[in-house]
Amino acid sequence: MATIYVRMSHYARTLYFTDLIGAIAFGLLTFLILDNYGMIISLLFLCMALFIIQMLFSYTYKNLKVFLLSALLVAATVSVSTLNLTDFERHFGELLAIRKLKLYGIEKDEKTTIEYTKWDSFSRTDVVDTGDAESKIIFMDGGAASEMYRFDGNPDSMSWLKSTPGFLPFTLQKQPKTLVIGPGGGKDILLALLAGSEDITAVEINKSSIQAAKKFAPFTGDIYNLPQVKTFVGDGRNFVEQAKEKYDTIFMSLVMTEAAGSGGLALTENYIYTKEAILKYFEHLTEDGQLVFAAHDERDMTRIVTTALAVFESLGIPYRDAIRHIGIVSKRFEDHDNDGKHFHYPSIVIRKKPFTPEQGAQYLKTALKYSLEPVFIPWSYEGDKFPLAEFTGIGDIVKFSSVDTRPTTDDRPFFYHFSYGLPNSVRAVLFLVIYVLLVYFAPHYKNMDRQERSLTNYFFLIGIGFMALEISLVQKNILLLGHPSTSFLATVSILVVACSLGSLAGKRFKGLKKDLPVALAFGIVMMVILYRAVFPNFLGESFYFKLAIMALILIPIGSAMGSFFPAGIERVHQLGKPSLIPLMWGINGVASLLGSTLAIGIAGLFGFTYSLLLSATAYFLLTFFIRDIWM
Repeated sequence: MATIYVRMSHYARTLYFTDLIGAIAFGLLTFLILDNYGMIISLLFLCMALFIIQMLFSYTYKNLKVFLLSALLVAATVSVSTLNLTDFERHFGELLAIRKLKLYGIEKDEKTTIEYTKWDSFSRTDVVDTGDAESKIIFMDGGAASEMYRFDGNPDSMSWLKSTPGFLPFTLQKQPKTLVIGPGGGKDILLALLAGSEDITAVEINKSSIQAAKKFAPFTGDIYNLPQVKTFVGDGRNFVEQAKEKYDTIFMSLVMTEAAGSGGLALTENYIYTKEAILKYFEHLTEDGQLVFAAHDERDMTRIVTTALAVFESLGIPYRDAIRHIGIVSKRFEDHDNDGKHFHYPSIVIRKKPFTPEQGAQYLKTALKYSLEPVFIPWSYEGDKFPLAEFTGIGDIVKFSSVDTRPTTDDRPFFYHFSYGLPNSVRAVLFLVIYVLLVYFAPHYKNMDRQERSLTNYFFLIGIGFMALEISLVQKNILLLGHPSTSFLATVSILVVACSLGSLAGKRFKGLKKDLPVALAFGIVMMVILYRAVFPNFLGESFYFKLAIMALILIPIGSAMGSFFPAGIERVHQLGKPSLIPLMWGINGVASLLGSTLAIGIAGLFGFTYSLLLSATAYFLLTFFIRDIWM
């Protein structure tokens, strides 16, 4: 790309426009292929595109041999894509690891097998048979597990589920109207059925989980199509924002993708466990309603409790009264650990009304009846492993925890980030960027004159500004639009198309060069205010209304952003320094990596509002270098 810009720098605006339009066109096409044909076909599509590019190059340079070889590879790719690649895709991870990595514990005895695989733009979903005739497991991205049980349609046949922590909160109500967020393989629906619920609404963000459960309908009793169950594909928070009904129980199993667990924080975090989300759930509970969270361990449990207590605090309910709304039970410690110290699959019930002494006593009695471990039950049990009654507030709970369990908010939604400070993945990328800057760019920078340094600073700042804005908006728009894939596709599409149009129309901004960065920075600050103060009121509106509002904001900002890069390339050409173009391209690329990494790091520490302000600051600082470059 740098070579193309050197040779055709006088067409920089057209090149930039074409590059961006091509990126978004292929991006949209890749999403469609992923959703309809899976990952292997998507890779073959990418290979075919690269071979076609090679054909164009070889044709231009009249290299007949390479042209014919590329054409043969295109034909081979198309031919392979027509084959049945399901089994190959299913075992793709094993092939990459040369069978040293046994996904899901698949061993040579073949007791554990992958029976179904669906790979789309949101996740890879597998149904795994572990050899248990009564259950299978749905895995999302190889990490988040959801049980799928053999069910004959009679809830009494699943009575053994009454001894699990997730069922206990249902004993506080009779025939509750239930909303299940993230039902996965259907276990949470079974719990509601077992409690006598005749009205169950199931909202699952991963459509492949529902497809998997339906594919195994004879095994699951076709649980998603039962007359008591209404099924919706979408984000739970977004569903509740638009819902008109109220529920006796809102049930959530804590589901995450493996990407979230391994540090991929930008596009995997969601907004269903934030302070604002819990407040919205309360609005959709009946007077005797309750929220129920099925957690993985004490880290999840503690963060849920601190976030719920922050909600009560915002409602004017003091800490001592707030903890009377919370009941926690877990599987017995010794069932999983020799030391008997860790919580396993605790269930947290948060009631709209506080527990009465009678409810607390009955809750404890039922927990002991089913051999469950009480953690905290108002009026009846206050253990030393999680002594809520001994604390004076949220701060004490956070200090008691060995990890970061501060409440999450819509601006800082990183529920699964439990480490203080920057994640290791962010630190690693920052180290890499600093190393590249010091080793590869610093020697050139020292030998530059003032104007060349201003050019370098200019390309560096637009790289940081663009990526900090894009990454932050993708995350913020998950809340607005309701799905990570939709947010990514819509945000990037609108922003990139606007940038491409701004590139073509950039010459109209010629007289505004000095003032354009200030105007853009001001526009980003105004956008921050809208996202904090105005857009939350639109969450219950229709998808297309929210998309239109988002487009109205992003198009002018993206158009202004798109004018900077090609204008800089053109200026380097005008100054008669084409040899600097590859260096400017490189510094912009490194800065883009730095900008996206800083956006995530700053958001984790302070919130995405500050990541957006980083973008505004970067564009504002351009003002000080434009004078040296153009004036």
